[in-house]
Amino acid sequence: MKREALFDIPETMPPIVKATPGRSSLLRAGQVAMPRARRFRQRRLLTAALIGFVVFDIAIVALRLLPADGPGRLFYLVHDRVWLVAYGTVWLQFFPYGLIWLVPLCIILGLVLLEFLGLAAPFRNGQIRLIEVGMDRLSPSRFIAIAKLTHARGQILAVLAERRSRAFRAALAHLEAGSSPDLTSLVRTEYLALRLARRIDLDEVLSALEVLALHAWADAPLPESLINTLDARDPAADTLRQVALTPVSPEASLRLAARLAAAKHPATAACAALTLAIALSARQDGRPEHLRWLDAWRQRQIGDAPPALAKAEGLIRFETWAALIEASVKRAPVPGLLGEVLGAKVFWPRPRGEVFARFGQEAASP
Repeated sequence: MKREALFDIPETMPPIVKATPGRSSLLRAGQVAMPRARRFRQRRLLTAALIGFVVFDIAIVALRLLPADGPGRLFYLVHDRVWLVAYGTVWLQFFPYGLIWLVPLCIILGLVLLEFLGLAAPFRNGQIRLIEVGMDRLSPSRFIAIAKLTHARGQILAVLAERRSRAFRAALAHLEAGSSPDLTSLVRTEYLALRLARRIDLDEVLSALEVLALHAWADAPLPESLINTLDARDPAADTLRQVALTPVSPEASLRLAARLAAAKHPATAACAALTLAIALSARQDGRPEHLRWLDAWRQRQIGDAPPALAKAEGLIRFETWAALIEASVKRAPVPGLLGEVLGAKVFWPRPRGEVFARFGQEAASP
């Protein structure tokens, strides 16, 4: 399939917030998916109110602040019918043997209260740590079998996403330092995520393609286990994989940029996969023609931008790959007659915003 044929594919997508000028998805803070809100403020107010009632009740009963047959009768009833019964049943009846189960019970209740109020997360952190130990110590097939039995698929996928992000950042740090990254953890995490996902959508497919593209960038052998799992879960992913991992010539890169600039309905997955392909091509030949893809992308983001591009930026780590494209093109010569007359000492004063955002001021200098 020709890459140009991947454009102008109408897609049905939910409405997306209008794009902000500029191509970095970091500029779209309004589109960031926020985590589930936890009402810690209300929980703390409720807990403080309950504690205040208990302290107030103790003060009224101990100091006899209110008469027992008047409005204060409720406080005395709570003391006589609740506190004395609980104290006698739980404490006096079994003392001192009740300490055997009261001490651990109080500790557990204290930990539950800390997590309920948002002051600490002992159970959540313990669950995460247990999941991470299982990922490291168990074989993938055994870990997946246990995960399906425990019905903790959502929590496990959240831990996998966080670990995948850390592994990707660690691999990039090695590449920036000029060393060969160890991609074993990243491949294992991606493999588990593909196997545990209830259904495979574009997010999972493009995430796996990013891992494969990172292997190609680092000149490492492509992991067959990940490729086979991806093809087995989504046979249609083979086309995108061929697009993402096949180098693009400078001439083809210019044609693709022109198609992107003119396409009325650019395909979301195709744009994301082509960004990976152009990044690999820029690393391979360092030609400045590959920068036209980012220029066309930026121009489409100005004004009434198609929502497909905003969604495509969310499918991959677009800022990182754009920075790698620009970092691979070290110096871009002035084209045309001016470049021929003045020679190779003259270069485009092109701003390299993605490099600046990813690597800092020194790397962004042309």
